[in-house]
Amino acid sequence: VWRLSNNGVLVAMIMIESPQGIANLQEIVQVPGIGVLFVGPTDMATYINAEGPNSLEVEEMVQQVLSVCIEANIACGYPIVASSLQDAEQQTAARLDQGFKVLAVMITSR
Repeated sequence: VWRLSNNGVLVAMIMIESPQGIANLQEIVQVPGIGVLFVGPTDMATYINAEGPNSLEVEEMVQQVLSVCIEANIACGYPIVASSLQDAEQQTAARLDQGFKVLAVMITSR
């Protein structure tokens, strides 16, 4: 949960990281009080033995979550792992354009 104000307003952020989570999306979004569904693409990739979190199969699952969130008027979150500030800005703009509302942006350093 995430505190929105000093008055104690909280937001429940639910992780969707597996095919089971994808299969149960319609039921999950019916739970009262959910503020954000946050996608876990790395765990999704592991569950389906994909080449990585940026694989086409994982992106299809990510888009399923986003679509259901938009339909249910629930914010959708996504973790951005970028290789540079410019990459972070590009990925952030792209995900916001898609309809994501909550982004965790990280830049890897080498």
